[in-house]
Amino acid sequence: MPSNARARSYGGGWECLRGFSQRGETCVAITVPVNAYLNSSGSDWECDRGYLKVDGRCAAVKVPTNAHANDSSVPPAWQCNRGYREKGGRCTPILVPANAYPIDSSYGLGWECDRGYRLDDAYGDNPKCVAVRVPQNGFLTRSGDDWECDRGFAKRDDVCAAIEIPQHAYLDEAGHNWRCERGFRQKESSCEVLVVPVNAHIDYSGEEWSCDEGFSKQAGSCTAE
Repeated sequence: MPSNARARSYGGGWECLRGFSQRGETCVAITVPVNAYLNSSGSDWECDRGYLKVDGRCAAVKVPTNAHANDSSVPPAWQCNRGYREKGGRCTPILVPANAYPIDSSYGLGWECDRGYRLDDAYGDNPKCVAVRVPQNGFLTRSGDDWECDRGFAKRDDVCAAIEIPQHAYLDEAGHNWRCERGFRQKESSCEVLVVPVNAHIDYSGEEWSCDEGFSKQAGSCTAE
């Protein structure tokens, strides 16, 4: 075992003490430059916040106006302040349109529309927020940038049209369409009686039939197997 080493706690062999790194069969002291510190394992060094490794030393990060250093160890190691975005190595103000608010994001527009407004011309030269027009019997969705119809109504272009429920039918779980009652099947816009042959029963869907045990379906009837 070389100097400045210790036996491994598991697996056999040896390892260098904290502040030393292995070079062949020896442990060499780690030289920590100015504005740096030993990493958590103690086998190498890292630069302080606001500095980057350059040719074995820690060089100060050049932070532009309206920006701040971050914890990144790779260039540029800074990011723009809230309300600004990087452009050509500088931080330029984000122009927030009417009915919008700034967000902390390095991507996208840097702002989002207020609730009740939606983004328009996102990839054009003049992105803006336009009001969501909610029709009668409609409501804003949770996202706030679209609308849905109330239960019992369905989207028809830009309006909410009342759902016409035929006889022997009911509103489905979502409330924007209808289903036939058990024992009936849909035929175009109405519900017709489901004709169940002898030795058969209505299946779990309620809209079709299956043969009883010991019988098989053949030409619309159930015959003994």
